[in-house]
Amino acid sequence: MLLLLIACGKHEEPNFVDMRDKDGDQILNHEEDSLHKYIANIDEIKKISGTLSFNQNGLHHFPVSNDFSLKEMILHHMTIDERLIKEAPFLDEGEKLKIKKDFEIPLTKLQYQIELKLDTDSGDADQLILKTHEGEMILSAWSSIMSFQLTKDELVGVLNGKFHLLIRKNLSFEKIKSIREKTFKFYFISNKRIEIKYVSKELDFEELKHLLKIYQTVPYIEQDLLFNHQLSESPHFIHKELKNGDHFLVEISPLDLGERLKNHFTQKRHLIERLNGTSSQSIEFKNPQGLKVYLRILSLEQVLRTFGESNEKLTHGHGSGGGAFGNGPDKTTCTHYLRSIQSESKMTPSIDYLLKSINEIELIEKMTILERFNQGHLETVLTFTDSPGNMSFSLKNLKDNSYVTTGEYKNSCAHLRSQERKSSFKTNPEGKLSIEIESFVEKVL
Repeated sequence: MLLLLIACGKHEEPNFVDMRDKDGDQILNHEEDSLHKYIANIDEIKKISGTLSFNQNGLHHFPVSNDFSLKEMILHHMTIDERLIKEAPFLDEGEKLKIKKDFEIPLTKLQYQIELKLDTDSGDADQLILKTHEGEMILSAWSSIMSFQLTKDELVGVLNGKFHLLIRKNLSFEKIKSIREKTFKFYFISNKRIEIKYVSKELDFEELKHLLKIYQTVPYIEQDLLFNHQLSESPHFIHKELKNGDHFLVEISPLDLGERLKNHFTQKRHLIERLNGTSSQSIEFKNPQGLKVYLRILSLEQVLRTFGESNEKLTHGHGSGGGAFGNGPDKTTCTHYLRSIQSESKMTPSIDYLLKSINEIELIEKMTILERFNQGHLETVLTFTDSPGNMSFSLKNLKDNSYVTTGEYKNSCAHLRSQERKSSFKTNPEGKLSIEIESFVEKVL
């Protein structure tokens, strides 16, 4: 019995080892801490700058850089519409070298020897790649001075921006594919860090904020940033989620972010009027089709008229030497019936009335009406997320049968000549419909 007890010993469960890879970076979960098992381990491309040189009837030098301002890129992507974010290869932040070229050089040789010399403060990478319409080609391993050859067509393409020189870190196709499938893109700016990370889809965003020790955030609401005139100047963490699952979390003042957003729109004020029932002023936008347009109604005013009636007896003379107003031998007294504007009152018509007054029916079909409180006042914004090209905005003319006759509208004497009658006018009970609009038209990027 004693031997049996010694042989069996105490039963212990083996320690659990998490062999999964939540973020796709090919590092197993058990090899990373609680946060990094959710964030893909990627060598980021830092700022790169230098000089590109080649010989064509003398040595020519062109400054090159990856134009690297990660903060500006993140804020630009956050404040443009998601549909305008250009599709780009995954994990490509800062990979494209841009060439500053102030003049054209006629190229006459079939082949060119190129030298790329990096500045001392440039970041590190692994390869220099040429990307053409046909694909990618490795030009050189990474070093402070790289020498390679380009054909005339390749160099022309690089100089005019049709082909690109790319910086590449060693990322295998399998690793890129794995990260793409398992993560979302996370754009992050705080007063301590600016970065783009690839975060596991298994991590809920609220959990990510908790791991980052960020507990209070403000949602990104485009209309508030555009139209609210009392935006805070104090920094907040502002959160925006894209339809594709990517997230922005940026520490910035709403006032600053709102100004950046407005830079993507052309902003103007317009006055549209209908005077005495006839359309007087309209808006012509001349915009390309499909752009986002906001029409913020600053004021909507209608002037309505009431009328009063009266009559006046006048004596008219006719016959030899006769004339009007009793100057002739034959005199007739006529009653002239008159109508005049008695009062004009201002009122604010309903939005439904405005919509019924719009001339362009196709606009109403594409329009979304947004009503929001701004500084205690109800504000109306007409929104077009897919605007028709060359948008115009005008008011209908009121129908002929809506007018009344003012001045002399009848008299008791059928034989009076026109000069013996008082003037008459077509007058509409609506004296004026006036709409002041602030337009925000998305710029073409």
